[in-house]
Amino acid sequence: MARKKSTKVSPAQWERFQRHVVYWQVLLGLQDWGITCMLAKAELCAEAAAEMHDNESATTIAWVEDDYGHHLATVYLRGDVFAEGVSQEEVDKAAFHEVCHILLAPLEHYALQGGADETVRQEVHRLIRVLENTFYENQKKELVDGES
Repeated sequence: MARKKSTKVSPAQWERFQRHVVYWQVLLGLQDWGITCMLAKAELCAEAAAEMHDNESATTIAWVEDDYGHHLATVYLRGDVFAEGVSQEEVDKAAFHEVCHILLAPLEHYALQGGADETVRQEVHRLIRVLENTFYENQKKELVDGES
């Protein structure tokens, strides 16, 4: 049976969201970033969605603002969500999603600044190494066991 969705992020969900952000920050090798989590009001979410030209603003429960140059980021979680509510799984997935934005921030920065091809290529390889070290190593045993 599916758990009932809440229209407000509970204190437990907020604490878990923050823990998940830190978990993904470490797992994705982003310890050199200063990441802060903020619980935001719906009005701030609407402003952020408008600034980001987010066509999915009706479903945005979290977003990130980063300062790539200083490796600082703020991850926002909308505190009062929607009439249809939010599940714990949606909150957990939002933490992962926003940390992925931070992981990709350098690539986005180089692309928007018209970075040199070699710089972009180096960043792509850095991201591939992160994915190898994070996901490939974790899945390698399952892949080998599945071939037995």
